[in-house]
Amino acid sequence: MFFKDCLYFLRIKDWIYIIGLSLLGFVYGIKQFELFSLLILGIISSLYLAHGYTLNNCFDVLRLKKTPSISFRKGLVISYSLFVISCIIAFFYSKEILFLIVIGSIVGFLYVGPPFRLKRILAANFILNSLGFAILFMIGFLLNKTLATDMWLLAFYVFLAIIPAQIIHLISHRREERIWRCGQKFSLCCFNLSLIVFTIWSFVIVYWFEITYVLFLVTLIFSIIQFYTVKIGIKRKVDFKKIRLKLRIVNIIFGIGILCIFLFLS
Repeated sequence: MFFKDCLYFLRIKDWIYIIGLSLLGFVYGIKQFELFSLLILGIISSLYLAHGYTLNNCFDVLRLKKTPSISFRKGLVISYSLFVISCIIAFFYSKEILFLIVIGSIVGFLYVGPPFRLKRILAANFILNSLGFAILFMIGFLLNKTLATDMWLLAFYVFLAIIPAQIIHLISHRREERIWRCGQKFSLCCFNLSLIVFTIWSFVIVYWFEITYVLFLVTLIFSIIQFYTVKIGIKRKVDFKKIRLKLRIVNIIFGIGILCIFLFLS
């Protein structure tokens, strides 16, 4: 029972596909592929995400209601054990990655932990949530490369890519979390604006680095698909939670497309 509760507590099915963000950073500009480095990346990324999601579980679920085998205290021990293990691995591999993991943990605590719980403040919710995932991309980038301007620009690309998904998440959980209190019309305006900003930034990147414009075209198509997925869903009165699941699939396909582009550029 305890093992089963631990698996549920880790929320693996909620973040397993997000590991792809670190893989994007890893393959961008890669000169030599090393299986061992990829293995280390998989371990560190998994621990990073598991720590973040379990920390969120601790303060959003366990603090209010205990599970049969996992109390709030046990949950924190599990979460920070994952954090410590990732730090130990990073210490022997890359001090820069260790720094990012620590920053990511701080971001996660500021997001859900008292007395801060900045997730309740809308602007902070977007910034901290997107920053946590952008850090995951940077971890992958720095595993086989050094700090560079393109890392920051692409990390911001990931940062902006997360915002539309977070808007839909908040809308779909508005009754449970009560963070997003905007009307539907204004909500859609925010969602569409976030897609526009994201697409424009992709153009800035390809123009700045003079890399293939396929990145911009794929981003544009991705944004259009998201726009129509939400628009059609609302027109058919589909529940936002179902729309969110459809967008998750679209995001996964988009991530695979970007991965192919980055491999082509290598």
